[in-house]
Amino acid sequence: MFNETNLFKFVRSASAVESMLEGKLRFSKTDELNDPCELVDEINESMVANSLIEFREKGYSDAEYQWLCRQDALLQSVSSQNQAIRVPNSKESAHRQILSSFYDDLARMASLQRDAVKNIKEKAGILSLTSNWSSLPMWAHYADNAKGYVVIFNELDKAFSGDETGVLDEVVDVEYSDSFEGVTFKPSSQRNLFFWKFLDWSYEREVRVVSSLNKCQKTFVGSNSMWLRRIAPKYVSGVIIGWNADKDSRSRLKKFCSNSKREIQLFEAGVSGVSVTISEALT
Repeated sequence: MFNETNLFKFVRSASAVESMLEGKLRFSKTDELNDPCELVDEINESMVANSLIEFREKGYSDAEYQWLCRQDALLQSVSSQNQAIRVPNSKESAHRQILSSFYDDLARMASLQRDAVKNIKEKAGILSLTSNWSSLPMWAHYADNAKGYVVIFNELDKAFSGDETGVLDEVVDVEYSDSFEGVTFKPSSQRNLFFWKFLDWSYEREVRVVSSLNKCQKTFVGSNSMWLRRIAPKYVSGVIIGWNADKDSRSRLKKFCSNSKREIQLFEAGVSGVSVTISEALT
């Protein structure tokens, strides 16, 4: 029914579905997410110290120097005021730089990194998706006990193909583990900012896109603010209707899809035993 180019978003309301089908995607700030892991202090001071010692002794590999350049691009994009020194023009120069006395005060280095992490998180938004449309816990939790919907995306990596930061505007699988590393002097550890979660959450099979809020539009619904970013609607290809969705919401959504100028896949979800099933919806 679906393939590896499809991703999915659980939502509660028909109005949210319609907005996505028009290509308007909501990016959530870290403090709006329901996972307490997102608010964990990202700095493990002992790992920061150990990583500094390692890079002072061994220098940067080609791969880690490339990540250092990506880190520079990320800071320039969302947190330039927290960047004390720009990236040197070679890995050898980067090694000489990290040997300077500026980096001797480990407590100060950890504090500076913590400030940068906090600032980056405050200025970035997250679009949370999944590769697992059939998860009963997610239907219950994120789709209002199946009164809601799952929005289907196709080839979203063409809309978000990445940039020089190695973090922003890219479709990335979340990594799950029971050990916490956080952000250290290892440049590639910057991906832990947004793409790492505790192993307990692995059933979600989460996939994320992170965007600078500068690329989003701040809008208000009543007194609540949200950040929206537009993409071509063709990347939002369909909807799965929850088996507990009310009659009026079903009719509204079916009418919206039938009036669209493009083809939108429409499915009905159901439950068979402990499995979620889908079938094509009758319009």
